[in-house]
Amino acid sequence: MKFKLIFFTFFILYSSVSAQEGTLPVIVKTVVDTLHQSKENMLPADSILKGNYNTENSVYQKSFAPDFQKKYNSKDFDYQVLKPHESLWERIKRNITRILRKIFGDLDPLTANRYTFNVLRILGVVALAFILYYLIKYLNSKNGNFFFGKKNKKLAPTSSEIHENIHEINFPELIQKYESTKDFRSAIRYRFLYVLKILSDKNKIIWMPEKTNQDYISELKDENSKMQFLDLAYIFDYVWYGEFSLSQSDYDYYKEKFQNTRF
Repeated sequence: MKFKLIFFTFFILYSSVSAQEGTLPVIVKTVVDTLHQSKENMLPADSILKGNYNTENSVYQKSFAPDFQKKYNSKDFDYQVLKPHESLWERIKRNITRILRKIFGDLDPLTANRYTFNVLRILGVVALAFILYYLIKYLNSKNGNFFFGKKNKKLAPTSSEIHENIHEINFPELIQKYESTKDFRSAIRYRFLYVLKILSDKNKIIWMPEKTNQDYISELKDENSKMQFLDLAYIFDYVWYGEFSLSQSDYDYYKEKFQNTRF
């Protein structure tokens, strides 16, 4: 019994010692920072300069051209930020947008641009209408001769003829004079001026030297008078301002037109 107890105790002690001898050692890894450099073995730069440091490298003094600053005055070296030039069209759009914002309050950019475009389109149509109106009025002042005929400079009335007072002219006498000399153009002209005098005496038009035939047509109230006057005005323009010679038969035809007209 004692022998078994001693053997059991010896077995336990032997197992404990064997377990301690078989345990693996713990390996501890040491991480070294390769970027870290100790300053213990390094000398400051000031100490190197104070120790009469010498180098074999050649040192050259840098020199600049006397006018080296001129090249920096060009636009390539101008870094100043300038406000872009605003055109007339852009100023107009900006002012219209500002007015719309005052009327309708704050608007988002898309709505403001749409309103501005519509306003500009309306203004463009109105401006075009005015231009066409004055262009047509100018062409009518030429008695339709701008497109349909060439003015005969030799037969163009002088300033004295244009401004002569129709109420002081003896038309029958002048017309007979030009008919006798075969000056049919002048005869047609005074027949037409005689028509203006008749209309003025009947208060159907207000005669003025600077007025055009289109002005007189607009003053006539009834359509019959307008059509008759328009027919006679066409004959006058064709004969007086055109480059067409009149024969006796041509003149007799136009003369009958004037004589058969009743206002």
